Amino acid sequence: MAESKELKPKSFRIDDETAEKFKEISAAIGGNQQQTLSKLIEAYEFQSGKAILTDKKADIEEFERYVTAITRKYMSSLEDNQNLSQTIRTEFDALLSSKDVTIQDIQSQLSAAK
Repeated sequence: MAESKELKPKSFRIDDETAEKFKEISAAIGGNQQQTLSKLIEAYEFQSGKAILTDKKADIEEFERYVTAITRKYMSSLEDNQNLSQTIRTEFDALLSSKDVTIQDIQSQLSAAK
């Protein structure tokens, strides 16, 4: 739904330090400035909801812990997958190198036998 909205440049009066920090946060979350500002608003609204719904604050915080745990598990799974792919690639390269050496050795033995 957010993708269908027209994006227009807006200007804010902020100092250079704040602008640089905002760009760092954008890079860290892997998004653009629109996505960063949307996440900031989302976080604000979530925290405001906790303040308004005081009788449900414990439930909201428990939900927040679950979401954080799920996100961490997912990121850990992606990291493990990447590490596994690198390990497999390294082992495959080592196996190919070993086979190359074996082939060269057999070829030299064949040449010597001829």
